[in-house]
Amino acid sequence: MTNNIRSLALLLRARLFYHMKKICILSLCFYRLAMIAQNQPIKRHAHTYDSGFDHKNNSSNFKNPHYWFNKGLKDTDAGNFDEALADFTKALNLDSAYADAYNYRGLVKCHFFDYYKAIMDFDKAIFYNPKEAANYNNRGAVFEEINMLEAAIKDYRKAVTLSPHIKRYTENLDAALAKYNSR
Repeated sequence: MTNNIRSLALLLRARLFYHMKKICILSLCFYRLAMIAQNQPIKRHAHTYDSGFDHKNNSSNFKNPHYWFNKGLKDTDAGNFDEALADFTKALNLDSAYADAYNYRGLVKCHFFDYYKAIMDFDKAIFYNPKEAANYNNRGAVFEEINMLEAAIKDYRKAVTLSPHIKRYTENLDAALAKYNSR
């Protein structure tokens, strides 16, 4: 009997992890699509094209946090999440106030279901860039996932306040409120 329960629990956990991985990746994709739909540049392109460094592998790039950030984005897009995590960490070792690197590293940590460390990264992203709605939205999604609905609602509200034109933030807030009110 206990083996059946344990097997069922492992199966449910594996399915939950599979779906959470999809949600974190979809969150990143929705952010990119929202920025494109609003004719706003995705921040990573500003880093890629405006940073003023050569994108080839030379020793000066290894001291540039933007190099590691862009490498982390490429690794994330390619599904190399271990390498992406290391790349974002290297960017943060070079620039400890790099809010976008904290945000994306938090998303990668969600991929590994390391939600509490992801929250810590989102906290730092918010500390260094408190006017970026995506930071609040991403932290709210993690809070919602670990069933901290009050915190999720607070973050979603802040995201909507900062960027009311992004429909996804309003949808996330509405869904969290519905889940909270149905308890």
